[in-house]
Amino acid sequence: MLPNGLQYTRQWMIKIMGEETVDTMFDFAKKFNALNLTEEEHALIFPVVICSKGKRNFLITNLVNYKEKKNKF
Repeated sequence: MLPNGLQYTRQWMIKIMGEETVDTMFDFAKKFNALNLTEEEHALIFPVVICSKGKRNFLITNLVNYKEKKNKF
């Protein structure tokens, strides 16, 4: 929601940023949210995600592997 009360929908995002960018953002968010990180894990991982330009698929893959290993113990 924007300060003026306008809801910032996916359709508006596509018009402003382009479909490819929006699809990439939503795909990343979906994968990241599927990790079900704790607040502590999120606080540690988020800066890495922000600083890892162009390496997000690699990062997500490693986070998934980490969470799977953690859940086994």
